[in-house]
Amino acid sequence: MGFVLLGDGRCGTATSRSPEWTTTARAHLAPSGVLADPPRPRQVPCTIPGTVMVTPSSSRSLNWTGFYNRLLRSVAVNIDAMRESCQSHRPTAGVQLFTKLRTLQTIDESGAVLIVRLADVDTAERVARAAIEGGFRALEITLSYPGAVDLVGRLAAEYGVRGVAVGAGTVLDGHAAYASIQAGAAFLVSPQLNPDMIRVANRYQVPTISGAFTPTEILASAEAGADIVKLFPTEGAGIPYARSVLAPLAHLPLLPAGGVTTANVGEWFAAGAAAVGVGSAVTKAWQADSDFTKVTAAARDFVAAVAAAREAR
Repeated sequence: MGFVLLGDGRCGTATSRSPEWTTTARAHLAPSGVLADPPRPRQVPCTIPGTVMVTPSSSRSLNWTGFYNRLLRSVAVNIDAMRESCQSHRPTAGVQLFTKLRTLQTIDESGAVLIVRLADVDTAERVARAAIEGGFRALEITLSYPGAVDLVGRLAAEYGVRGVAVGAGTVLDGHAAYASIQAGAAFLVSPQLNPDMIRVANRYQVPTISGAFTPTEILASAEAGADIVKLFPTEGAGIPYARSVLAPLAHLPLLPAGGVTTANVGEWFAAGAAAVGVGSAVTKAWQADSDFTKVTAAARDFVAAVAAAREAR
């Protein structure tokens, strides 16, 4: 069995006994070599890009034997290329599923999510770019200023192909979740248990980090389908609270957010955190003199501290 090109510029499969073969060979290769009214070739559903339909100007003057012999010889030479072209039209299954797994793997391997919550979108963009240059591979752009969704889209389009996961944070409802996903967000983050966000994200196979504080909220987030639970806020409760909560819930991936610094990140991991969320320690490093290269330096230091802490654990 192989691929044959029919007279209307389409491809199909044929054997020596198939209807396409017998119709063409027996009817067109008549003893005289000339056929006044050749039958219309049968169409099959696989269009090959770039083919040209050959339509004779006068069917009575065309030598169909020679024409089809030349055509079949040409097809035989290109049979492998035609098979690949047909197969390339088949949809790829599982793409979104594996995209979700890759995003979770990025967060897991980097061990840190940068929370970019600033006064305006221009500053947020400069900080995000500087932090990526410093080594961050997962960033949360909070939807707390105008233009944040567009910023998520721009950064995701530019850095996603480089292995950077750009997500949307402060996602408070299903509408914000869908808008962020449409813009290209690689993951979604909420400060509280938000079933609508999780439902929409799971529908489109996008990872979620759901905010929670008490053991009841943490379990509820996990049961609702969150991929990671964000322990928030942790500035006041601190590392001892995280350690106490994780004692009976060590099987859940917790990401504390609030009060995490380069100096204490090792203690958070020692308490059992799966990853950490960091904000001001990196994102506001530029404020003293508007030098954004200090954001890059702070990012580099923090990423190095996370790597050292995880290696020591």
